[in-house]
Amino acid sequence: MGYDITVKRTNFHRWFSVWNWHRCVASAIYGLGVLDDEEYRHELYAVNDLQQNGLPKDDNGEVVSMADIDTKIETKEVEKTIIEIDMQYDDELRAIGATALIPVPAKIADSKDFNPEGFAEMIAGSINIQVRTNNLLHDHKEMMQFTDKDCQLLSSMDGEEIRREAPMMLAIGLGSCLEKLGLDGQKGTMREVWTNLLDELEMPEPIRTGMFEPIFQLFDESAKHEVSFEIAEYLEMESLAAFASAIAIMGDALFSNSTIMIN
Repeated sequence: MGYDITVKRTNFHRWFSVWNWHRCVASAIYGLGVLDDEEYRHELYAVNDLQQNGLPKDDNGEVVSMADIDTKIETKEVEKTIIEIDMQYDDELRAIGATALIPVPAKIADSKDFNPEGFAEMIAGSINIQVRTNNLLHDHKEMMQFTDKDCQLLSSMDGEEIRREAPMMLAIGLGSCLEKLGLDGQKGTMREVWTNLLDELEMPEPIRTGMFEPIFQLFDESAKHEVSFEIAEYLEMESLAAFASAIAIMGDALFSNSTIMIN
């Protein structure tokens, strides 16, 4: 399960697992200063815990889920498992639950090693992180300048166009987050990278100073930030690669002034 994100104008696309997309969204929100260090660390810990251990459980071993998630497994004569998910929303398009229909090929269902309960819980864990991504976006939608529809589409695979303002905010947030984290000891690079892109695009000076200079000032200020926890304990190499892909695709949407779609 994952998000296949495409920039409509350039057809540039990248695929993200549900886990890494949540990390990217949380990183963008953190980069814009909407989450503090402890809140960001908590989001990274939560997604790691869900990915490694399935649905969170209390001390009695009972599942503690953010949403009402129902899974149904059916044995069918199919070549591969294509999961059908029906997300449920409240009036503000905040995810509150989901139903998953999981067709399992007969040759897998008949295997002595097949554990239907464990398989269903794994799928439920994947859906749970989608719900968490949706709720995280909703919790901070005013600060991020997102609409209810933005929050829904950025946390689903509906394939609808997402307005240009959404990838713009994510691009800025991700760039700022990169400056805060200073990965590989590199800080103060985003202003140079974006300036070079503006030069290549021959961006008019009024747009540079009016739109991009405030962004560059945010990058400069973020580069002064010292993260209060060891980021390497929460982001592995695969996640960092996804982080770079997210910066690339959101930046492409920003500089091409394009909408994006998620399938």
